[in-house]
Amino acid sequence: MRCPRCGAENPEGARSCASCGAPYPPAPPPRTSGLAIASLVLGLLGMVTFGVTSLVGIVLGIVSLIQIQRRPDRLTGTGFAIGGLAISALTFMVLPIFAAILFPVFARAREKAVQTSCMVNLKQLQLGVLMYCQDWDSHLPAAGNWCDAAHKYVRNDNVYICPSLRGERCGYACNASLDGLTLGDIPRPNETVTLFDAKGGWNAAGGAELVDPRHNGGANVAYVDGHVKWTSEGGLDALGWDPLASGGQQTGPSP
Repeated sequence: MRCPRCGAENPEGARSCASCGAPYPPAPPPRTSGLAIASLVLGLLGMVTFGVTSLVGIVLGIVSLIQIQRRPDRLTGTGFAIGGLAISALTFMVLPIFAAILFPVFARAREKAVQTSCMVNLKQLQLGVLMYCQDWDSHLPAAGNWCDAAHKYVRNDNVYICPSLRGERCGYACNASLDGLTLGDIPRPNETVTLFDAKGGWNAAGGAELVDPRHNGGANVAYVDGHVKWTSEGGLDALGWDPLASGGQQTGPSP
């Protein structure tokens, strides 16, 4: 190292200059490697970020170990670096396990959101049908013309499109058993199906055989009284398809 007074070169670690005798200032104490600390922090964060920060933690841990080995008189923190490297590696290895657990959860949450959006569409279409009834002396629209009849009141083509069925102009169908009836003809409007998930296209009409259970193993169904709810595939046949059926149970029509 060079003497600050005379510029003479002296051996590393000398306490004074061999040429002029000037004392060297004491060497500063070694400092803890910031990269080693960062590696440990990122490794710990990997536990809550599902390993996302762990890869960076591994890289910083390796770099800090190399730097500490090269300059042991200037840098410390080997324990931090090893700890950060170990924790980062561990959390990074379990990342696929986290992904395998969480991806299905995210998929179900997304499908639930799609199901809810579809229910909003059906709710608006059902309100359009009821507004039609108000203008036509409580007569329900013809089953084969319900989309056109409701369109005047909803004024938005997007409500006909189910988020799970983007390729179809209309992702819903009307209960064909309501054709030619008025609201007063239906004794149990809260149990009688009006609209439901289907793939029949524009103005599609039919019964339980036409239902498309595309939302979490079931379908969204709108009822004459205006409410909408989801029903599992196994319970679709038992819904109120025929409003004039005798007895307490309304059974679905034969395919």
